[in-house]
Amino acid sequence: LRDCVVLMLKGVKVNQAQPGDSGPNIQISIGPSQTGSRMRSYSVGASDDFSVMDSYPDEMTKAILDTFTMKPLPYKLSRSVIDLVLTRQSWIEGVFTKLDTKTRQSIASALLSLRAEQDHDFAGSTLFGLPLTTDELTHLLKHLHPAKSESDQVAVSVITDCVRGRIDSLGKPSDISKLSSKLFDQLVSLSTFDDFSAISGDLGGRDYTRVIILQTLYAIHDNYKAELARSLCEEESQQNSGGSKRSRSSSWSGISDKTVSLQASVLVGLLGGKASSIQPLSSGRGRALSLGLLACLCEQAPSAVVSSLLPALMSLAEVSSTTEGDESEKKSSTAAIGEALHAIVPAYCIHAHSANLSFFTLLKDFVGRIVTKERQCEKTRHSLLDHFLQALRQLPTKQDSSDAAASLIACVMALESYNIQLPRTDDDNDDSTMTNSNSALKKNEASESIRLLANAPTPMRIAVSLSLLQYAEKLMSSICSQSANSVELHSGSKLKVNISEVALLALVGPNSDEERKQLTSYSEYTGDQKRSILYLTVSLLQTVRDATSTPSAKKLVRKSQGNDVDLCLRLWQELMQTHVNALRAHSKLIANDVLEDFEKRFWVAATTATSACLENLQNILPVPHFLASVSSTLSEDSVDDYIRKKTIRLLSERVAEVNSDSPEALLFLEAVPELVSQVCVARPKITDETSLVSYRRAIVMQQGALIAIESFARSLYPPTDDSKLAKKASDAFIPALTSVTRLLGEGASSWIDSNSD
Repeated sequence: LRDCVVLMLKGVKVNQAQPGDSGPNIQISIGPSQTGSRMRSYSVGASDDFSVMDSYPDEMTKAILDTFTMKPLPYKLSRSVIDLVLTRQSWIEGVFTKLDTKTRQSIASALLSLRAEQDHDFAGSTLFGLPLTTDELTHLLKHLHPAKSESDQVAVSVITDCVRGRIDSLGKPSDISKLSSKLFDQLVSLSTFDDFSAISGDLGGRDYTRVIILQTLYAIHDNYKAELARSLCEEESQQNSGGSKRSRSSSWSGISDKTVSLQASVLVGLLGGKASSIQPLSSGRGRALSLGLLACLCEQAPSAVVSSLLPALMSLAEVSSTTEGDESEKKSSTAAIGEALHAIVPAYCIHAHSANLSFFTLLKDFVGRIVTKERQCEKTRHSLLDHFLQALRQLPTKQDSSDAAASLIACVMALESYNIQLPRTDDDNDDSTMTNSNSALKKNEASESIRLLANAPTPMRIAVSLSLLQYAEKLMSSICSQSANSVELHSGSKLKVNISEVALLALVGPNSDEERKQLTSYSEYTGDQKRSILYLTVSLLQTVRDATSTPSAKKLVRKSQGNDVDLCLRLWQELMQTHVNALRAHSKLIANDVLEDFEKRFWVAATTATSACLENLQNILPVPHFLASVSSTLSEDSVDDYIRKKTIRLLSERVAEVNSDSPEALLFLEAVPELVSQVCVARPKITDETSLVSYRRAIVMQQGALIAIESFARSLYPPTDDSKLAKKASDAFIPALTSVTRLLGEGASSWIDSNSD
């Protein structure tokens, strides 16, 4: 009888029974019932013509609601209503979808209460099957206080299950944003310290509810990235066509930038960041979801959340050092951190300037935390830095990526250089300490920069090497001048840190608050600080040497074209300048006898590294590019004599490897006139000490040019005179012979005149 009455609540009518050939088809079935008595059932005719009441009676609605709200609950009756009415597709499609919003919300609220307060799972599954709109789900959340009630925590979990179950059909973006905001409100309520002591139940359930909310929010934002992208494109199209301008946020969701920024701050607090009123998450899964959601917000509204990115990145570094569990959990956590870095770092780099933030601040705080963290295992440190470098590759332009990568690697080396200022035993003297520190770092930490650079694309590797070389050159200039002014040079790029900032990390490390303090001169540094700066400089040079020695780098240089050619030539010319400066500084400081033993070793190492770099590039730089660079160096009046001399020597070494019958021989023959011009340089008259020095330099330059011409003649002049190459060689060397003869004649005349006096 109960079931018969309950079935009436379906509101389904059989319009007409269809009779058979001999009239109405009436069947009566008689048999035993479960109670032992006889049961009789009737089947009158057959019909496929069903319909639902046009207007579902209010009394029926009230009957359903009363069934779920009675105290005590009539369990069998409520179960019959659910099984025979609310779960039937005919009632859902024919009745529930046509009910007014208030009635639908009342039925959903009654089912939610039945599931949350009385722990009836069948009510939750019924609610899950109802076609609730996004607004109706949001309405259910409005009246819940999960921070103060365990049953409301259960209710929130049920609602989030419903949201994820229909994630692909949540409706309009504006409705989705309201749901997202309400979920964030519940997340804040559960995470705020003020409310933390108000709940008397299980705190584990509270954390579980927060994780479930995060999972749902991440599903919403991750699933509707395309919606956001399309809306932003439509917005730009309207603005370009003269349409009314709308804010970036309102075009998708109606959420203000301020709200998005607050939501990002909440996520940072959940990660253990700056939001002091937020209870951080303890589970790795919760932190991973927070990172993923923060990454989604970065993609959707980067300018709004940029101020929260640095604290978020700092929390990433902390999370990575405290991750516990088995290897799979650590791997999963590291992967989540990597995904977050790929979204957060580019957004920070692009929008930091507008928020008065700097890229150096990010490197100092985040990379400093990674490199100097004692608890950080080597594998985790490598993974974080690799993810960071990969994130920099996503910047809009190649130049931005190269500048940022150079800044990253330079700061890593600066922090490693700072690490050599560790306390030493009393038995260690200055010299042995310098040697031991260098050896240890060279084996372990110095390889970090090489490893990072090796993971970069080869064109970026060459560009980064050029920047690292420029850093080293400026540091050497500062060391030689004994002044801090020479390091106070600005890079001109927002993503390329200044050399003064790099030097600061090497001197005082990442935890100092003296960033804006004027650097003192090199002579005023402590012994440990001098070691750090010298180690940083030579590490920069050795990194460039090793980066240009890899097979992939050599292949790029040999086959360089277009912009790569210019980059390789600039690197070669900078190396030449740096090498000459190092040689000159070394000679000057040695002559003045002002160097400590560890400083002498530094200058030897610096000149050795730059010389090795030059030899690497000299051997692999394509002949046309090499000769073009040589020609530019020799013909430029402003080029230093030391550089001219070094260039001529390198040219002489390169031509010694060329065969007279090779295609390259003709290219080298075209460089002979440049050497001849160096032979014909006029010697100044000797009037004082300065002119005497210039006179001697001119003689040395002529001597180097003569040696080079001899090397050219030995390598390029063909063994037979009947070849076309012989004619071209003669055309090149006859003017050289004339110049050499004239020089010898002038030298003989000068010797005769000096002896006759």
